[in-house]
Amino acid sequence: MSTCKYNQINRLFLFLFLIPSLSWATEPYSPKVVNPLSESWRWKHFPELEGKGVRSIVEDANGIVWMGYNEGVFEYDGYTWKEHTAGKGLPASPVEEVFAARNGNIYAAASNGIFRYDRNSWTPVLEPEKGFAIQFHEITELSDGSLMFSTGQGAIHLSEKRKPYFYTSAARIENLKRYFKDVQWVRLPEEAVGSAGFNDISDVLEGQNGMIWFALTMPNETGRLLKFKLPAQPGAYITDYELIKSGPGFQLGEGQKLIQA
Repeated sequence: MSTCKYNQINRLFLFLFLIPSLSWATEPYSPKVVNPLSESWRWKHFPELEGKGVRSIVEDANGIVWMGYNEGVFEYDGYTWKEHTAGKGLPASPVEEVFAARNGNIYAAASNGIFRYDRNSWTPVLEPEKGFAIQFHEITELSDGSLMFSTGQGAIHLSEKRKPYFYTSAARIENLKRYFKDVQWVRLPEEAVGSAGFNDISDVLEGQNGMIWFALTMPNETGRLLKFKLPAQPGAYITDYELIKSGPGFQLGEGQKLIQA
């Protein structure tokens, strides 16, 4: 066979071999999108939490995870579990909210009060008298290190420098005085709470300019925002404030949560 004919056969064979490859290369590529929540390797089962009624989870600056549950607070460092319950110094159950403050203290809020953990022991910070249960929604740390607790009765401002301040309506103060001792009462503006009263304060936010925002839930599933400057020494009333209600194009509802972008 001549060299010329041999080369022609080789070129023909190479052409026939490449035809399927060229056809495959022209097929459109369709990426497969996988839902990360459906990938089992991303999940870890913790039997220690089964049936415990975990309500709140927070991670402190050291990477330790704290969880409020039916009987108290779980502490988990990634290896071992530690329970803080009534038998171990924390007489609070169920714990609705748990919070890790910047100074290292851990706070637990339950229907029977607020408790602080200094890494050695739990101390009651604010406890109502027996017969009264208070519901907690959120815990917010302000720039000065003090804490605001959003509750079904109003907002509680807790500072290590002075006794707690309780922000609520004038109509509620007389009843609450029977259960909370040694607190300073601050009345919310009548314009804000309305004649029918308010249901709760669902959240508190401190803006970059130091303004405090209260998210109020009103009757009929509506909401309002109360904005004011927190004085160095709060008085019995909030006098300098701005009230934001629903208006054209927007509707404030119940259970509002506040965030600053």
